[in-house]
Amino acid sequence: MKNKKLQLYFKILITFIFGFFLSSFLIQKIFLAGTPKIRPNAFSNLALEIKNNTHSLIALFIKQPSPKEILKDVPLEKISKGVYGKTRGNYSYTLIKIDEIEWKEYTFNINGKEIKIKVPKDQQPPSQKLVEALYK
Repeated sequence: MKNKKLQLYFKILITFIFGFFLSSFLIQKIFLAGTPKIRPNAFSNLALEIKNNTHSLIALFIKQPSPKEILKDVPLEKISKGVYGKTRGNYSYTLIKIDEIEWKEYTFNINGKEIKIKVPKDQQPPSQKLVEALYK
């Protein structure tokens, strides 16, 4: 008697847990931004998610070298002052050494606040409209 009751409670608990994870998945992938409306691309989005998860599961069982291992023997090339990079195939690595870059500081007044932005010397500063949009 106790064993059957325990099995019943266990089944109910498993059902609740499964339901929670299923509803969390549906909220993220099927419904639009926390509303009861279904996404227009819900089924293609769901198919893409299943495809990506299948590829992820397959990748767990196939040993592939990490990007770090692939790029370890490729030397860094200087792209511009303070910016270095290396590539091989579909893999790339970018290193930015902030101390090497020469900066120019610009000051903007947004809603009575003074905002200072550093921009590399050879680049144009952002427009007042862009800074206002960023700091609303």
